[in-house]
Amino acid sequence: MITRHRPATRWVWGIAIGLAWMLVAAPVAVAVDPSPAPVPGPVATITLVGASPNPVTFGSSVTLTATVTPNPAGGTITWTDSLVVGTAIGVSPLDAGTGVATITVTLEPGPHGIQAAFGGSPGFAPSTSAPLFVPVVSGGTPTVTTLAASTPAVEEHAPVTLTATVAPPFEGTMLFVDGAAILGNGSIDPDTGTASLKVGLVGVGDHQLVGMAFGDSVNAGSLSAPVTVTVTPDVQVLASGIGLSASTVYPYKDGYRDTVEARGARAEPATVAISVYAPTGKRVRTAKVALGSGLYSWAWNGRNASGTLLPAGRYRVVQVLTDTRRHTLSSTKYVALSSKRLVWKTASISRYGENFNYWNASSYASVSIVYSMFTRGVFLFGNLYDEQAWVEWDFKLPPAVKYGRLTWAVLGAVHYPSVTSGPAVLSFWNYAADDEDALARTGTRYGWYSIKVSAPDFVKNGRVRAFVTAYGYDEGSWDVEKVKLTYSYAVLQ
Repeated sequence: MITRHRPATRWVWGIAIGLAWMLVAAPVAVAVDPSPAPVPGPVATITLVGASPNPVTFGSSVTLTATVTPNPAGGTITWTDSLVVGTAIGVSPLDAGTGVATITVTLEPGPHGIQAAFGGSPGFAPSTSAPLFVPVVSGGTPTVTTLAASTPAVEEHAPVTLTATVAPPFEGTMLFVDGAAILGNGSIDPDTGTASLKVGLVGVGDHQLVGMAFGDSVNAGSLSAPVTVTVTPDVQVLASGIGLSASTVYPYKDGYRDTVEARGARAEPATVAISVYAPTGKRVRTAKVALGSGLYSWAWNGRNASGTLLPAGRYRVVQVLTDTRRHTLSSTKYVALSSKRLVWKTASISRYGENFNYWNASSYASVSIVYSMFTRGVFLFGNLYDEQAWVEWDFKLPPAVKYGRLTWAVLGAVHYPSVTSGPAVLSFWNYAADDEDALARTGTRYGWYSIKVSAPDFVKNGRVRAFVTAYGYDEGSWDVEKVKLTYSYAVLQ
């Protein structure tokens, strides 16, 4: 008996192959993003500006040109002067074929920073040019200006000195410009034609600097050729003069070094943290100077934050400067806190009239010891025609921290009472003014006559000079018997 299996096998394989084809041919489900396709934004543009001629002689017109890239095929340009805030120059259309707009104007004398602003158009974004420096110089005798920089490369914010010279020289103003930004100005020396400016430059890269001499009624203004100064990155705190105003402080309210100043000069924006440490090492006072540039100072009065006077000793003052880039600069100085205070004293020096240091007299005047009516006196005779005779007494004061009031007193009288004559004149020598000062007249009768001054301008290296002068005025004369200088002075005790 024969058993047949093949028909059943063929049937199974047929089903398997059919299912495989169904799987291959069946469509595959794909996830679909429901968000809409992005819409392209407006094309970014760049606007560049030019001027012809540049520089401009006053009275001449200048043609300003703005070019927008890529060409938006339409739109307008608004012209402004960036050096004069809010100054509008005008509006002009862009040429559809070239993307260029022009405007011709007459500008006032001086510096101008021309900017062109494209207002945008369908499919194109607005853009504004960088300012273009356009100087308008006055007419007259032609001049030439040259510019020099103290260094070709400088760290950002560090000072650089610019020196401009105009030839021929004249008295006027020199403007210093970085691109289209005014750095400052300086007065032109009429003898040398030079002007200078010390300034810190901001912005890493090459800076094109120029000097512009303003003309006057005779000389024309002129512009220097550009000078390139490369500004390198700021890698440190730029500051100078960091220290203390004194090595010792006397913290008593007597007007003499009651405080000591922690101070310095910042060439760039920076904060200053100040800490005061006692001889034991303990921090006893802190302070902070806010972010800023230029000179700064903080006064310490020898007390802690509660106002308690600290013991005498050597204190450490630490200043830490931090700039906006987190660079730091630290300085440590020491100050002695003293328990001494200012004590004022009064003393005097007396002399006979004959004990003078110097005398002088005009042609018809005289100074005499022999003819004095006083024993050990001195006789001053001022003859006709405003002739004069004068005597000087010099005094050496003891060493002192400060000198106070000076009183110059003279004992004497008119030598010939029967003759009408003017009184003598008392005076001090003013060292600050380098001349006689503080004049006061005596009387004619016998007695003491005096004048008072405050010491600062009348004492130099402990020396005081005082005078008596007799003027002519109908044979004026005066006889000096004694003189006395009374002074106050202060010492530390």
